[in-house]
Amino acid sequence: MKAKTSNNKDFAKDLTNKIIDMINSGKTSEWIKAWAESPAPHNPITGSKYSGVNWLALQMALREKDQFNGTSSEWVTYKQAQKLSGEVYPFKDGINMKGRGVAIIRVGMYTKTVQDNNGKDVDRNFKFMKGFIVFNAEFVKNYEVKQPKTMNSFMRADYIEAFINRQRADIIEQGDKAFYAPMFDQIQVPNLERFDSLEDYYATLLHELVHWTKHKDRLGRNFDKKFDGDSHKSYAFEELVAELGSAMLCSKLGIEGKLQHENYLASWLTILESDTKHIISASKYAYEAMEFILARGEYTKYFEEEALISKKDLHDVARIPC
Repeated sequence: MKAKTSNNKDFAKDLTNKIIDMINSGKTSEWIKAWAESPAPHNPITGSKYSGVNWLALQMALREKDQFNGTSSEWVTYKQAQKLSGEVYPFKDGINMKGRGVAIIRVGMYTKTVQDNNGKDVDRNFKFMKGFIVFNAEFVKNYEVKQPKTMNSFMRADYIEAFINRQRADIIEQGDKAFYAPMFDQIQVPNLERFDSLEDYYATLLHELVHWTKHKDRLGRNFDKKFDGDSHKSYAFEELVAELGSAMLCSKLGIEGKLQHENYLASWLTILESDTKHIISASKYAYEAMEFILARGEYTKYFEEEALISKKDLHDVARIPC
């Protein structure tokens, strides 16, 4: 039996509604912490990581702790499950597993010949989105899910501090507010003592680092045109990108921080409710920022790829200067 593919509009709408429900129910404190408990979602057959909005969809599926979503960070299509010397369990507790799974999308380009304004045939590139279903590897018969490696919390604190230093960003600790100042290309965060935990300090700093990537000499991110010059909407969208990017980085680095920008939630709701496709583009920009920061921090060299870093809290671990 072939798993049903997802409708692209339904995919964006369903994911957006989940986020809106989470915001309205006051569960935004789980935004980062839940994702820090699992390594990045990936495909054990192709070795590729699920990125952008697919990262978000799969991490949210794990966050729901639905017994039919599974708990592993490994995800495969139904055909791939068969290649892993088995198949998806047909039934679990009376539920048809073949009809379940998590919807994700694939974005690609195709070329089509069209007529330009002068009536001449020209080749133009167009973007397409195709939806499909993936299953948690936990439900694949005869397949042993790989157990992630761990890093002790003292080593983790040292590595995270060095990771941030390798960004070579201008960061000053002062005041009672955290922000990125584009005019001076500078990040300001309050002193560590003003935060409830070291995890919250790092989560906030990573949020500002994502903003820092929008500089024209880095990723050159600007949403004024996207929202027809509406500065309030473009600002809110950038904040959504930064919070998603921070959540992705926290997940990658094993930081269990919490949402630090709850005052933006109303603006996020306005953005998400105005167009369900905004979550797809926001996730894309957030993932690009994460990859930029990971590269500058030499993540692959200093952190074990796809390893679940120790869940032990950083509360009692002092920052170690580099």
